[in-house]
Amino acid sequence: MQTRGSQHNEMKDSLVFSDSTIDQSHYYDPNYIKPLERRSGWTSTQKLLLLFLVAAVIMFVMIIATAIIILMILFFYKSTPTQTVPPLILISIDGFRHDYLEIHDPNGATDISQSIVPNLRKLIQSGVRAKRMIPIFPSKTFPNHYTLVTGLYAESHGIVSNNMWDPEFNATFTLGSEESLKARWWTEGEAFWKTVEKQNLKAGCVFWPGSDAPGNQPTYWYKYDGATPYNTRVDRLFGMMDQPIENRPLFMTTYFEEVDHAGHEFGPRSNEVKEAMKVVDDAIGYLIRGLESRRMFDQTNILIVSDHGMSEIDPSRRIDVDTFLSDPQQFYIVNTGTFVDYWSSNSTAVDVAFSELNSKPSTQQMQLMQTLRKESIPEEWHWKNHRRISSIISVATNPTYSLRISTKPWWGRGDHGYLNTLEEMGAIFFARGPSFKQGYFKQEPFSNVNVYPLMASLLQIVPSANNGSIQVLQDVLK
Repeated sequence: MQTRGSQHNEMKDSLVFSDSTIDQSHYYDPNYIKPLERRSGWTSTQKLLLLFLVAAVIMFVMIIATAIIILMILFFYKSTPTQTVPPLILISIDGFRHDYLEIHDPNGATDISQSIVPNLRKLIQSGVRAKRMIPIFPSKTFPNHYTLVTGLYAESHGIVSNNMWDPEFNATFTLGSEESLKARWWTEGEAFWKTVEKQNLKAGCVFWPGSDAPGNQPTYWYKYDGATPYNTRVDRLFGMMDQPIENRPLFMTTYFEEVDHAGHEFGPRSNEVKEAMKVVDDAIGYLIRGLESRRMFDQTNILIVSDHGMSEIDPSRRIDVDTFLSDPQQFYIVNTGTFVDYWSSNSTAVDVAFSELNSKPSTQQMQLMQTLRKESIPEEWHWKNHRRISSIISVATNPTYSLRISTKPWWGRGDHGYLNTLEEMGAIFFARGPSFKQGYFKQEPFSNVNVYPLMASLLQIVPSANNGSIQVLQDVLK
């Protein structure tokens, strides 16, 4: 029987015996490395190789990521339209005579703080003003507005007056009538907004004669409504400018009529015209502030024009042309005031009327009016070669006299439509923007047919055939 001590000794002996059976030949071999230690360590070479591999993978991933980003940027750039050409806003202030600033705002020329139209003065000081722009004949609203956007004379674009008879249509065109909105009246001249859109750009009109006629409308348009507040009209322009760039129009128009209305009713030198100028100037200021808030004021070309001037008239200077006719019932008269057209299918009646209109007026009256056959109308009027011009016309040669019909009541203290070269019919031309000179005054008067090729040059597009020339207004550009 073994005791506890003897058991301990046997285990000890056994352990000693076991150790003595292990090969101990390597215990003191300095080059010996146990297998487990060999697998758990890295040599310097291995560590460098691993670091190089990791760096190469990271570099490869970065190259691929950079390439993907570049491709995405290029794709976005190519698929998103860019607007490198400055947008153009064309504004008409109907009836704003070329010298209204001198008549109604003399102090504003030297001290803008004293100006009744500080916003217009601001544009002029940092842009261009022409002494006088010459309208086409007749110096009326619709013919001249359509000339401004077609570059054509009235006999070429077909809008020969505010009121017209067309013997082919057997119809009368009058301002604001449903007939005036029919496309057939507007097909003979290409409006600038159509020129723009034919070249894959967009345009928008917040009122302009012809822009609301079916088939002649730009991408964005509004049917004319004279009750629309001026700031609302400007807000509509901003609505267009705030569109995504692919939908944003490059050409826009708007129209203000208050100055013309005041001139007609109260005369060009009236206080009412002065007040109307202030109203329009407020709208121009609203436009400027809106452009500035969008950081677009210095990046936008602005053209401010008028269609004609205004002359002072009164009832004492009236000639009733129907009193010279032995049979006035033979004629359909569409226009009166600055000129009269006599329409009749009776050629004999036309011959008699022509004779009477050149013999019955007094000597004084004959000095104030002129009656012409269509074929004798001066070529420089560019107003004879169209079917909407009657076979005989009478024209007031003095811009203070009116040709009327005796049965019609008198209205107004101002009128326009006279010979286009008369000083009183002169229109404005103001321009401001990145394409225009600053503080430039154009001394030489020029025809408004030249505005169309100027606008084409500003937008860098190809103009349609027109009667103007970019050379005439080249000097206003930088």
